[in-house]
Amino acid sequence: MKSILNITLVFLSITGAFGQAWTKEKGKSFLKLDFTTITGNKVFNDKSEVVDFQDFSFNTASLYGEYGITNKLTAVAYLPFLQSNTLKASALGPEASNSGFGDVDLGFRYSISKEKFPLAVTLILGIPSGDNDDSNQLYTGDGEFNQIITLGSGVGKGNWWLQGSVGYNNRSNDFSDEMRFNAEFGYKLLNSKLLAMLKLGGVSPLDNGKAPLTRTGLFSNNVAYFSPAIELMYYIKPKFGIALRGAGASPTSRNIQATPSLSFAFFGDF
Repeated sequence: MKSILNITLVFLSITGAFGQAWTKEKGKSFLKLDFTTITGNKVFNDKSEVVDFQDFSFNTASLYGEYGITNKLTAVAYLPFLQSNTLKASALGPEASNSGFGDVDLGFRYSISKEKFPLAVTLILGIPSGDNDDSNQLYTGDGEFNQIITLGSGVGKGNWWLQGSVGYNNRSNDFSDEMRFNAEFGYKLLNSKLLAMLKLGGVSPLDNGKAPLTRTGLFSNNVAYFSPAIELMYYIKPKFGIALRGAGASPTSRNIQATPSLSFAFFGDF
């Protein structure tokens, strides 16, 4: 099991969006309504071992948005308006469920340079608006206020683009701070109606916090992973389309699920 890539829920899908190299034009916006589901019975423990767990289903419905305040300043937001988590009864634990609002991320991306060497800095504030008190650890949030700052750069020509970022996540409530890394290669197909993207994301905790780990892998402390992801975005109309995403985690992952994750979304450029 540890010699292969395991598809898993990757928190980087949001961090990757926040780590972009370009801002929106003034008055332009991008919206994405996303549904992510993950079901399985395996988790990575703190020793990067894949261990058996109860059958679970973790589902998230969220809205991601960007809006160009000016040509150099973009507002960004992630709102998980519904998270539904369930466990089936087994020898490892009782049946349980919990659902509710998740943790909101709000921030800004500022373009330092847009010409020959695009460079942008992004500041994200993580609001602890989810539930972190569930007795079965079926949390919808981590219960801590954090600040993520990333520096992103990229290059593009014709039908392709490449961008990447590096960031630091300053966490509270005795959670370990994190280094975050993201890269993306994209290509336009079918007269630019289809965007195909290969994304790489990573989280490396500094292990400087003593917050407890979660047995479910939901919003745990000391989460670590290196993750490849594939996303396809297809424009049904000039400003509206659908997207599919899947992701994988390396065998060195810690404290997250080790089971399949799939995402389906509607998006629009306005």
